[in-house]
Amino acid sequence: MSKKTILILILAIIICGAGIWYFFRGNTTQTGQSSEETKKEFSANGTLNKDESAGGDGWVLNYENAGEPRKTAVLNFGWKTKCDAGAGQVSCSDVELKDGMKVGVVGKIDDNKVSISVLNILADAENKKVCAQVVTTAINPATGEQKDFPTPCDVPEGWGVLIK
Repeated sequence: MSKKTILILILAIIICGAGIWYFFRGNTTQTGQSSEETKKEFSANGTLNKDESAGGDGWVLNYENAGEPRKTAVLNFGWKTKCDAGAGQVSCSDVELKDGMKVGVVGKIDDNKVSISVLNILADAENKKVCAQVVTTAINPATGEQKDFPTPCDVPEGWGVLIK
């Protein structure tokens, strides 16, 4: 390679590195704080509703705090946002969200917009308990019978769940 080609490659690497650094360093406000530092911690349980007019990702959380009127917060899902329907945290892109679900939201709020860290699904839109789709082995203590059930919610009352 010629010296000119090597010089161009080095210059390109420096420019790319500067661009990557600028992209990942975060936006700063006039006070010098990053936009993430100005947000407050947020945690609330409520109802997930689809509202395209709300902006963000089109989802809002309707919730209330004790002694206060009902509130609505616009939800923003990021690439790091995790959803948990009882079987552990997964990417929210792998979860089908439905209007009316009961959820718990943890994240940061700024100007009534919540950047979600974790969305815990508490119940589906029909207010049924959400149950992980995991085969669960249980034992009947009266008979000693062991049986596999399609979900933990299908295990009859009084049976013991076996941990494998």
